[in-house]
Amino acid sequence: MESFTESPFILVVISGLATLMLVVLYVQTRKKPVLPFIFLGVLLTIIPILTDAWITTDREAIKLSVQRLARSVQLNDVKKTLQFAHPDAPHVYSAIEKEMPRYDFTWCVVSGIKKIEIGPFAKAAKVTFVVAVNVAAQLGPEGVGFREISLELAKDPQGDWKITNYRHYTPGSRSF
Repeated sequence: MESFTESPFILVVISGLATLMLVVLYVQTRKKPVLPFIFLGVLLTIIPILTDAWITTDREAIKLSVQRLARSVQLNDVKKTLQFAHPDAPHVYSAIEKEMPRYDFTWCVVSGIKKIEIGPFAKAAKVTFVVAVNVAAQLGPEGVGFREISLELAKDPQGDWKITNYRHYTPGSRSF
C-alpha cells in the first residue's frame, strides 16, 4: 500500500485511461447508464492524487528531511543543521558543531538516494545517499566532488526523523 501512496502514477494512468474510454463510449452511444461509470472513473483518478497529497509516508518524510539537511549545510547554517540531530544523540550535536565550521559550502545537493531502510515499528531508519558539493576546507579536500552519506535516524518525541549517527566518505572507497 505504501508504494501507492508514494507514487500513485500507475493508478492515475489506469483509471484515467479507463475514464477516457468510458467518455469515448458515451460520446459515441449517448447511453445514459454510462454516466455513473464516468463519474466513478473520475473519482478513481482523483482519489490517488489526493491521497498522495494528504499522506506523507516515512520514506517521503526521510527524503524531505535529507533534502532540508542538505540545504542547511549548503547555507553553512550550523544552528539549523543542529536541528536535525536527535535529542538523545549529544555526540551528533558535538560532531556537527566541531566539523561544520571547518568547511565553507558553496553548494550541497542530494544527487541520489541509494537506500532507505526503515526498522520495525518505524522507529528507526538508515538512509544512504550521495551529495554533490562545492566546498572550501581548512584541512582536507576542496572543490567540487561527491560524498556518500550514511545517516542513522530515529523519530523524536514529535515524530520527526532526526540523526542519531552519521558517516560520510567518497562513494567509491567506503573508507572514512
